[in-house]
Amino acid sequence: GVEVCPGRWRYPGTLVVLAGAVGSGKSTAAGVFVVRARAALQVTAAEVGHLPDSDWSDHHVLRRRWEEVEFLALDDLDTECAARAARRVLTLLHARYNARLVTVISTNIPYEQFVATYLDTDPVMRDRLLSRLDQI
Repeated sequence: GVEVCPGRWRYPGTLVVLAGAVGSGKSTAAGVFVVRARAALQVTAAEVGHLPDSDWSDHHVLRRRWEEVEFLALDDLDTECAARAARRVLTLLHARYNARLVTVISTNIPYEQFVATYLDTDPVMRDRLLSRLDQI
């Protein structure tokens, strides 16, 4: 269901994964959503992964924008290249789901690799995200 909040619509947290071969149009499709949405951003998983954790600079402002924008397209999942970076992506996804925001992810990786890279590294986060994916 949709809940009306002052000045904006809120949906249950939604996570859409666009998976497929290189060049199949996943990033383009996500970009179309961004153009059509009222408040949206498109960012690569590598950008999320490379952003320092420090709140002593302007990095926390950018991180907060990613966490709070109504629609986020997270492009090229699995290009962030490190377990710590993958953890940042998971943290972002979890924060957005809890805030009841829409996130579209594009990726070239098969489901088994997604599980191994993102879900098997942190059992608590895995259980939380899987429970949310089951609800969709």
